[in-house]
Amino acid sequence: KQWYQRRVAITAGEGASFKNYWVNMLGERINFENIRVLLERVTENMCEENTQHGGQCYEYFYRTVTHLYQWYLRTAGLAPSPSKRGRGSITDEFDEQCSTFDVSTYMEDDYEPSFSDIRDAVVEKFCVAECSGLYQEVLLGCCTATMIQDTGLADAVLVVADDIKDLIVDIYPDDEDYIDEVNTDYLDYAEEVMGMLRDPTCDNGVSYNVVPCADWTPEEFGLGNPCEGLSGKKLKKCEKKNPVDAGDADPSPCAGLKGKKLKKCEKKEKKKNKQNARL
Repeated sequence: KQWYQRRVAITAGEGASFKNYWVNMLGERINFENIRVLLERVTENMCEENTQHGGQCYEYFYRTVTHLYQWYLRTAGLAPSPSKRGRGSITDEFDEQCSTFDVSTYMEDDYEPSFSDIRDAVVEKFCVAECSGLYQEVLLGCCTATMIQDTGLADAVLVVADDIKDLIVDIYPDDEDYIDEVNTDYLDYAEEVMGMLRDPTCDNGVSYNVVPCADWTPEEFGLGNPCEGLSGKKLKKCEKKNPVDAGDADPSPCAGLKGKKLKKCEKKEKKKNKQNARL
């Protein structure tokens, strides 16, 4: 009770009621305009046209979150039997090491992983050549690139984070120095992560194309090769599922078609080729 009375006195003045306390907190201390700007930037990114994979970016991020959850289940040894709908996932076309992570060290009771520990582990995983095709397709598509290169979104996040920090300081004024220190540390971590995502390169030559959807074109960047890094049966299976014409040859008019449409197109092209052969 004493803690609450102190908070009321600090934020709404001595003798303020419960109602006045929350009116002051919600109406004056929280900058809803900054929150509105942040939500607008997030919405615009989510509704961006996904020129690389089709559809809109919110669909891409939904698939990304689904993959990450599946990877978590595999890592924790909780992966259920794949449903009929989930079969044929791009994850299954790559070695299991690409979607499982060694977290045993982090589970030790006396171990507290630092930011640098987690950063180094992620970088090491991303620099495995055999897995780069999976990470490029699932994590670093043009939608991700659009979001991480949106300076307006980054600025909005920083502004709202600063507002939240000021609000917490208002409630816990005795801990202002500690709150400032923690806030600065986390903003520095975020800036370092964003820098790594904007230019993800490895010492062993592995690199990623981080191209926003507005700049992404199949002529310049290709259609995205989900089979990169595969070999043997997995490569053949992936190429069959994701046909890509070799070299500079013209793309097949039947590329991307399935089922009856594919058969109809192939039959039409076969007939067309026979006619051309007679000429």
